[in-house]
Amino acid sequence: SESLDITGTKLTICAFVKVTGEIHENSAIIAKTTNNGPWGGYQIIWEIVNQRFVFQVANDNGDWLTAASDITSELGNSYFVTGVYDSDTGNSTIYIDGEPHGSINVTGNIRSVSSPVQIGLNVESYFNGLIDQISIWDDALTPEQIDSLYNNQNYEIQDALLGYWKFNAGSGNTLYDH
Repeated sequence: SESLDITGTKLTICAFVKVTGEIHENSAIIAKTTNNGPWGGYQIIWEIVNQRFVFQVANDNGDWLTAASDITSELGNSYFVTGVYDSDTGNSTIYIDGEPHGSINVTGNIRSVSSPVQIGLNVESYFNGLIDQISIWDDALTPEQIDSLYNNQNYEIQDALLGYWKFNAGSGNTLYDH
């Protein structure tokens, strides 16, 4: 969907994730990106080497801006992973279970890419685990809003929600956006 080609200064991606195995160096939970430079789009991945979640956004220069979690993610545990990009405030942060766990300074708009949003797959590899309740927002959610999503799972309180996949409806290869 073109509405998921976010090119502004703000983005939030959320997902409940459980890593059950290791397949590839960087396994995508959700990705809208390309496999060659200049880079564009955004993604949340699980790095096998460091056993941590990483939130990446490519700015309008085609550079990956990476907020990496400062905690190790254990196989078999469930996590609520959120990436927030806000170049208006100059900050990109990754949250684990509603708490900030990695931040970097950022500038620029998000670079557009024509590729589709992929869940559990990026251009290189499949994610080995469980993914639930993915949401994409064209705004930078506040820590209070992220905490509310984590604790209350209330996805109907914000206006900037562009996509929400509950993974509880559909059949075969069809997944409905709520």
